[in-house]
Amino acid sequence: MCGQSASAQSGGNSLIAWNPVKSFQDTLFDLQTFYGVRDRLLNTTPQGQNLINLYDQYGLQIGDLLFANPQMKDDAVALLQHWQTKLQALLDGQGNTVVITQDEVDAINHFLDELQSVARDDLRTSLQSERAEFNLPSMVGDSISQAWEKVKQLPVPTKTPTPTATTTPTPNPGDTTPPTLSAYLFTSPRWNPKGFIKVYLVGAAFDSQSGIQSIQMTVQDEYGQSQPKIPTIYPKSNRPFFWEETILLQNYSRPDDKDGRTFTIIVIVTDNAGNQATKKLTYVVWRK
Repeated sequence: MCGQSASAQSGGNSLIAWNPVKSFQDTLFDLQTFYGVRDRLLNTTPQGQNLINLYDQYGLQIGDLLFANPQMKDDAVALLQHWQTKLQALLDGQGNTVVITQDEVDAINHFLDELQSVARDDLRTSLQSERAEFNLPSMVGDSISQAWEKVKQLPVPTKTPTPTATTTPTPNPGDTTPPTLSAYLFTSPRWNPKGFIKVYLVGAAFDSQSGIQSIQMTVQDEYGQSQPKIPTIYPKSNRPFFWEETILLQNYSRPDDKDGRTFTIIVIVTDNAGNQATKKLTYVVWRK
């Protein structure tokens, strides 16, 4: 029987008693559900588009805060795991069959309290404003469909966003600062082709001085057999850039391999001044 794991480990149990988490990348949840919420629900309403914009604005900061705070990171994953089923029900038109409980709202509020306590002033102010608008305690006892209808009635900010350049910035000869890079691996318990495991690489990159020139991703197989080719990405904006990449890895390790089969995914982000940021992520497949 084959299993998978990632290299990062964090100790302790999650705050959320109904869904303890031992390791961030060992945790399985289906990213397709959350993409569906973004594309089929949030992106169809002004209120939802505002939430997407907020994620684009603060996603890098939140990701860095989570990985600097292991317990908060595990709580975030536990929340995603728990809410996946309810959000999938909403996508499937069955949102009236699942109800939001007091414990669930308490867990969200506890996590947001944690996040606010370590956030920078801009994110902290935004969280306070959005929480006041959402009024999560008022949704206790609602079905997930009723809660979504309430979200669609929320006021939309009227402030006109500042236009952002969409062309590649001019290289800054004095720029010696590497880009900001965050990248994480997730797995899906569903839709895995026979003999393979789907690994989702989710990344974010930003360079305020010169802008991002390219994002390269390579896979190194400990056995030297499976090395999927991933196209290089060339962002055309100096805004924070988010991307997702699906990678198929062979779901097999040799019976005598006590440490499992290690795949190393290397992400290299280069800015227009030639500075680079690199992150290595490992994923281990083993046979029990």
